[in-house]
Amino acid sequence: MKSKYIQCALDHQFDELVNSVKPYIKKKIPDILGYPRSSVSHRLQQQFIALEYDFFKGEALRYLKEGLGKSILDQNIIELHRFKCDTRNLSMSINFYYFIKCMYRFFVQWHVVLLICIKSLCIFPEKDKKRPKFTLVYGISDIYFSQDLADVEFVEFCKNSAINPLFEAKYLMVKSQAKGLVSSVPKHICYTRNPLYKLLEKKKLSIVEFIKFFLLHCKTFFVYLKAVFNYPTLSILFNDFSTHSLATTIVSKKLIDNILLTNSNMSEQFLWMNSIIDRNFKTHMVWYSENALIYGPGACCEVFYKYIKVDEHWFWTQNFSDILHEMQVPGVFHSIGPILFYPVIKKTKSNNYISISVFDVTPISDEWSKKMGIGISYTEGQYIRFERVDYYTPEIMSKFITDVMSIAKDIESYSGNKVKIFFKPKRVYHEKHDTNYLALIEKLSGKSNELSMILVPPEENMYKMISASDFSVVMPFSSPALVSGALNVPAVYYDPVSNIDVMSGYKKMDNIIFASGKEELYVKIIDIVNAIN
Repeated sequence: MKSKYIQCALDHQFDELVNSVKPYIKKKIPDILGYPRSSVSHRLQQQFIALEYDFFKGEALRYLKEGLGKSILDQNIIELHRFKCDTRNLSMSINFYYFIKCMYRFFVQWHVVLLICIKSLCIFPEKDKKRPKFTLVYGISDIYFSQDLADVEFVEFCKNSAINPLFEAKYLMVKSQAKGLVSSVPKHICYTRNPLYKLLEKKKLSIVEFIKFFLLHCKTFFVYLKAVFNYPTLSILFNDFSTHSLATTIVSKKLIDNILLTNSNMSEQFLWMNSIIDRNFKTHMVWYSENALIYGPGACCEVFYKYIKVDEHWFWTQNFSDILHEMQVPGVFHSIGPILFYPVIKKTKSNNYISISVFDVTPISDEWSKKMGIGISYTEGQYIRFERVDYYTPEIMSKFITDVMSIAKDIESYSGNKVKIFFKPKRVYHEKHDTNYLALIEKLSGKSNELSMILVPPEENMYKMISASDFSVVMPFSSPALVSGALNVPAVYYDPVSNIDVMSGYKKMDNIIFASGKEELYVKIIDIVNAIN
């Protein structure tokens, strides 16, 4: 099937826009509070991408459709949601409304930080002869901590982790949105909404430390105002500068051992995390998944990846390492196998039936696709058309699951054995997900269905599920196939529409094959079933 997807083309346009304004940004930004202009410029671009990437794609797509194939970059002025880019003098400016919003947020957060530090003066510190260092953890979903087992499996994962800063950490401070969450090992793991605030709660400030903090906090206030006056776009870094003095104080107390981020924080490496003066810790990116590709033309990674700035990366496969190297992502790379924040727990396979683990990529609705810049309504003559340019659409995902169900019935007839499908959705269902697709899943898993499809909660330990299966069928190129391969359970990446761009993203791996179209899926599953028997 020839590809209709143009996500890579839209991504390349945005990358070109960002690259075009880089010299202007670097020229406008000075060294600030000890942060070199190169670091501030890099962080500003990272934040700009996070704020405008989806909106730009939507506008670029609309211009492409309504402008008869022209590029949005052909315009003299590109009006984005919060910014304006002038392609004639290669400049970028923030709109007034968002500037005021950023300034308001800075003022509020600046005062919150001040109050937190004043409060710290009144707290009795924990009695430790030695001042412990904490490893701060950001970007792990609360589903790993708030289920029936609490954080028992997460604790077990940390104890045996190949991620050295987790394995070696004596004290973890984990960011969590859950209220009142207490670890099963409270002496070693603490859950909090703001790790920096919690550090002060545990290790109060002395009077001298508070005075130093207060003077720096006031200095930061006026330096930020001056910098923003000279270049208003800098206001978008309100989070970075409102917490600068607090981070500096904590760094001076040597309370941080390491910082762990995940790919949920791909666009949130604040300045203090990697560029603060006298930094005495390392920042790590822990990749809990490796489904990084978008399509059309070919396969590529989103522009976010190029702006990641950490010291070390911990990921699954050498293939992913090659992708990051190709994008010139800095840092030391560690390939350690699957990273799922729970331990490897294996179950015994049943001999009474053929067990198939199935993993989707839950599709978003058409309405949400517009918000994310991958769907568009446009006028063509007298008609209003709608088109999506992403791969994981409700139609393709529906075909994926119905094809697998259909072939499972054929496998029952071929083998004479009962087949059970264990289906694990990628996401906890959200309002952004397509309701028709969710209804289809509910129907297929109903008791009235002649083939058994058992729903497995998204937070379920994937190792247990896959190890009890004969093989897995996975949507390209979702990470469960890599888990299956690591457990020596055959896995099939199945592309239900035989897309040439998707096929181009496949790299040969042990225990993982690729099937393009329903007929090829049937043939390859038959081969697996024959090998099992």
